[in-house]
Amino acid sequence: MVGITINIRSNKKLYLTNQKGFTLLEVLASLVLLGILSTSIVAIFIPAANWVQQARQQTTATNFAATVLENLRADPTQVKEENDEQTVNSQDYGFDEEMTATINIGKYDDPLDPDDNLPLFTVSVTVTDDKESELLPGGLCTVMRGEDS
Repeated sequence: MVGITINIRSNKKLYLTNQKGFTLLEVLASLVLLGILSTSIVAIFIPAANWVQQARQQTTATNFAATVLENLRADPTQVKEENDEQTVNSQDYGFDEEMTATINIGKYDDPLDPDDNLPLFTVSVTVTDDKESELLPGGLCTVMRGEDS
């Protein structure tokens, strides 16, 4: 408990002595410091939120490219040398984001099979964001068996 002494003088005014507390200037200075600190902390979170968004976009693009490759692997009749470049939409594969995958197929020259007995093809998938028309990181490339042309 804080002790407060009240002095009564002859002119009937009350004066408080031994006051303990903060002045208005001290409160304002602490608010300014708090504002500066909170602004710097918020400034750290803004780039972090952008990094999380980019990582989510890259992960989704990689998953979409992997899904396209797995569908081609499941149906090798789609993998032919005549299929130079194909495009597929991400929403056809159940993804919420609007992306387009470009599939490039080319003949793979296997050094272990000089007679070309196995129809091997290089298949690369690149993913483009439909909203911004920019190439997203997360494209994939593989060698897979297909149909002879």
